[in-house]
Amino acid sequence: MGEFTALFLFFAGAQGLVLSIILMLSGIKSDKSRLFMGLICFVIALELMNAWAMSFSYHSKPYPFPFWLFGSYLIIPAALYGFVRYSFKIHQKKLPATWVWFIPAVIEIVLEFCAFYLAKWNVAYFELTTYEAWFFFTEVLPIIAMIVVLVLFFMQWKSLLSKAKPKKVKLIQFIKFIGLWIVFAVITVLWVMQSLLGIQVFFYIELVLSILLFALGYVVFFFPDFYAAVTLANDKEEQVSFVYDDTEQLEKLKTLFEEQRLFEKPRLSLKQVASEMQMPMRYVSHLINSYHQQDFRTFVNTHRVEAVKVKMKNPKEQHKTLLSLAMECGFNSKSSFNQIFKQITGQKPSEYHQKVVE
Repeated sequence: MGEFTALFLFFAGAQGLVLSIILMLSGIKSDKSRLFMGLICFVIALELMNAWAMSFSYHSKPYPFPFWLFGSYLIIPAALYGFVRYSFKIHQKKLPATWVWFIPAVIEIVLEFCAFYLAKWNVAYFELTTYEAWFFFTEVLPIIAMIVVLVLFFMQWKSLLSKAKPKKVKLIQFIKFIGLWIVFAVITVLWVMQSLLGIQVFFYIELVLSILLFALGYVVFFFPDFYAAVTLANDKEEQVSFVYDDTEQLEKLKTLFEEQRLFEKPRLSLKQVASEMQMPMRYVSHLINSYHQQDFRTFVNTHRVEAVKVKMKNPKEQHKTLLSLAMECGFNSKSSFNQIFKQITGQKPSEYHQKVVE
């Protein structure tokens, strides 16, 4: 390997490691698709750094740290699966959970480290690569998983396009998903040629991986919305897209209302709820509209009415007037309580209470 090639691999791998850390840290806080793309970049970067280390025989040094063992190929299809799920907001229970896909990678990494240090300490020697089952597990299985994920990727994109009329897909999103699909498809084809067919294309694999890391690195700086979840835009007005984990934020919203009973504040506003969640007001409104099919005011009042109904049925609350119960649950006037209660239940508070106590 020439000095220029080794230097190129080092800079590509180093940039990839920095990029992967940035993506994973931002993905933990906001959009999970960034986290999974960061994992992919991490594995690719380790692969390039490993090729660079081989250029000066790092592996044969007396005490090398086996960083390359963290770069399990099994991580790539697992992380790509997570990227697709969060990018397209797939919440189908029929599909396996994202973490399940990482179990084989964890098993490989643990066994590789055990074999490496047992041999290093002269305790036992296991050459895992001599076992056909190991070759299938670490080389064939990742390729099969990659093909499955690419098919899922393509089907989700096709489904999205079928819903796009009279709407349209943002150009940057079209470039993102089509471009990424093509790149990973090319990597998979080269992977098959190298591992299964024995055709020496490792140079081309390194080249594609290096270009991918450089491209993703510059995309982060020039197109910060590149990793945002895919959305459809209306011809006249684009819909707002958010890069937060809806499932996580819905749980936070549920905790605020069901456990902390935030609705009991008499003049509770959307701004206050957004502040408690540390999220933008528009995003909180989007959560309530999309997942509860209610506007914010109806969502709050529904919780208040349900709380009043629970108090009406509680024998310990029977000595209190209906207005007292309503005030405890966040209503600030008798007229608004009567009006809202009837709108939601179809009955006046007194009528409902009468049936409860009978």
